[in-house]
Amino acid sequence: MSEPTAVDLQVDFPFDYAEYVGGGRRVGRRPDHALGAPVAVIGAGGSGLTAAYELLRIGCRPIVYEAEADPDGPGGRRLGGRMYSRRLSPADSAVVELGCMRFPDTAHLLRQYTDAFDLRWTPFRDEYAAEVTPRTVLDVDGVGYVAGGITDLYPQHERFGRAHR
Repeated sequence: MSEPTAVDLQVDFPFDYAEYVGGGRRVGRRPDHALGAPVAVIGAGGSGLTAAYELLRIGCRPIVYEAEADPDGPGGRRLGGRMYSRRLSPADSAVVELGCMRFPDTAHLLRQYTDAFDLRWTPFRDEYAAEVTPRTVLDVDGVGYVAGGITDLYPQHERFGRAHR
């Protein structure tokens, strides 16, 4: 077994679930008498939908409850939680992300689930690339830091270099 990256091992979960689930294993088990049992899942974000999927895999009947309404969503609810991809115009095929900005390459477990559902990944555009954005202003506690590239920020504040490396 390869050593998992730091991103895969969180304080609450010192176990590489990506490797475990990647082997086709189920995340949990249920007793025989609970086959088809209804199980409430609160929230239709990434974690809730993953829980519902894994409950289906072990033979339960998940019922997902989501508070956020969306007239275009299934049952009038919005799926995705902090992941919120939308078309701003029905006439335009472009999709924008209104929720989370990006997922790191080290998010192995997330990538396994997206692969299982044939979801497509789009490379993240590097906003610090000069051809896209010749200059960036980063506001930290009301102080503006101007940079032409990410490394320009390092000498301006001690935390910038530490955070990026």
